[in-house]
Amino acid sequence: MSDGVCFLCGKTFSKIGMTRHLKSCIRKNIKEKKVKVFHLLIDGLEYPEYWIHIEIKGSTPLATLDEFLKDLWLECCDHLSGFWFQRPFSDQEISKLAPAENVFEPGLQIYYVYDFGTSTILRIKVISEYMSNFKGKLRLIARNRPIKIHCKGGKEAKYVCTECLWSNPEEAWLCDECAKQHACGMDMLLDVVDSPRVGECAYTGSSLTDIFELYEYY
Repeated sequence: MSDGVCFLCGKTFSKIGMTRHLKSCIRKNIKEKKVKVFHLLIDGLEYPEYWIHIEIKGSTPLATLDEFLKDLWLECCDHLSGFWFQRPFSDQEISKLAPAENVFEPGLQIYYVYDFGTSTILRIKVISEYMSNFKGKLRLIARNRPIKIHCKGGKEAKYVCTECLWSNPEEAWLCDECAKQHACGMDMLLDVVDSPRVGECAYTGSSLTDIFELYEYY
């Protein structure tokens, strides 16, 4: 399983270790207890090696979380998206207008879907609830390190074939040399990116590039 970096202190932990670490690291960074905040762990349902931890203020609507997830991990062709209790596409869809404090409670797990055709499904787990001096709407506090995927020959993959990803996954991941010889052609290739949407539709990476944008999301 992948490891990642805590943006509060700069230390590296495993996915499981990060959850434990943040429980204490967050407390150390709280100076005043003014507003309700939730600590969330979000990962890919099919690709759990891609994960993030965020803090979200209780008054922040889920629409802001929706836009953040698109900007960080998902947006490619302006697809539909939504939040659900229990399972995706059930009759328990959650309104994006709902503030976080009306939905989240410690221990809750919900699902988020981007693109109702070629879907990317995320799990959102509520780790804890606390009072904090956090001023923004939400912020990214930890993230997995970029996943190193290798081609069939053992070199680091730079491209993924969108055709082979479904029909022949072992042939889908390509280094520079493999890409030049790949039978499906360069038109079928996408860059390998740090996202559970890697290889899907036309996704080419995050629109958030500035470290401030990544850390404090308004």
